[in-house]
Amino acid sequence: MLGWFNETKAKKTLSIPKRKRVELIISAGFSADDNIPHKKRKSIDEILSCNKYR
Repeated sequence: MLGWFNETKAKKTLSIPKRKRVELIISAGFSADDNIPHKKRKSIDEILSCNKYR
């Protein structure tokens, strides 16, 4: 979800009339680039606690 964008350029690209407002844009799809960086995620044991603060 994009809430910060150039509304004028978005309207021109998407052929939206000037009198209409674009409040947000939701993007969907896949990158054209195959070099998507791998996300390093913590294990569940590192982020989960039960009945105590870690």
